[in-house]
Amino acid sequence: MRDRPYQLLWEIPLAVLSFLFFKVMKAVIGVLYLAFLQLNPAKATQWRVLSAETLASPLSLPVLMTKGPRWNTHAIIGTAGPFPVSHTLALDGETIRASAASWTAAIYTYPGYRTVGTLGSLSGQGEQLTLLPGRYSVGLRYYNWRDTVVMPSISVDGEERIPAQAVSPKVNAFYGKLAERKSWFYQALHYYVYTLLKLRRWLPEGFVQREYLPVGAPETAFLYGAIAPGHTLRLHLQPPLLEQYDTYLTLYNRASLPLFWEQLRSPDYASPLLPNDGTYLLRIRPKPGSSPDAAENAPLAFSPDWITITTQP
Repeated sequence: MRDRPYQLLWEIPLAVLSFLFFKVMKAVIGVLYLAFLQLNPAKATQWRVLSAETLASPLSLPVLMTKGPRWNTHAIIGTAGPFPVSHTLALDGETIRASAASWTAAIYTYPGYRTVGTLGSLSGQGEQLTLLPGRYSVGLRYYNWRDTVVMPSISVDGEERIPAQAVSPKVNAFYGKLAERKSWFYQALHYYVYTLLKLRRWLPEGFVQREYLPVGAPETAFLYGAIAPGHTLRLHLQPPLLEQYDTYLTLYNRASLPLFWEQLRSPDYASPLLPNDGTYLLRIRPKPGSSPDAAENAPLAFSPDWITITTQP
């Protein structure tokens, strides 16, 4: 991606300030969120499904924009916890399979939010994990969901801790207006991300991945990059990719709010023209019904040569 050389003279210092601002705000908002959960213990004993209703809470959007800013517009997302676990944590698999063809659940420590395990339709581990004693949260994503959607009950050490909860299959409609929530605050939080991706060839790849990619989805491969103003993203998918994987595309503005998203089902795709600078993220998951071995090795088995990515004015 070409830039006028002088542009980086002011863009890099602003990106450094944005990076520092993001880290400070993530810590501050994290403390506020922990306090909120402690003052509202009932929230930890029920599913919190990402929805327009959720975002009506003043703290919800700042929390999401610092803890999980690469919005997954292709899944219904629910979180539960934190709650104490002595030995085992299990999800109701029958409810899950009746709700979605593909799913993944990440188990996080509390309050550190470190991923310690995953369950899913592709993991081959069933719906139960053995954990060390501690407090944990669960993040569940439903892909290819059905007409009736229910978040499953969660059992801890053999006893139900979180009851099942019905969800509207149209719960993700709020994404259509989410970009309207753009503000100077979110622009400042994520200003550095576009610059980071433009300069990624000169930066450690592990650092770039930690800053940009979502966590808790080991069976998912990711491709991502920056898109300059006035450019279109063009993709060409080879037959092995179309036959073996589901490919999901999301385009974000510089505030990391989603602008466009689509599941790619044909060999060629051209995005709408981006009026301003932004980024793209491709989530590539084995199709439902893949063998556990194939799913476990999905990021390794997937070949980047199966997809051609260009940006054009």
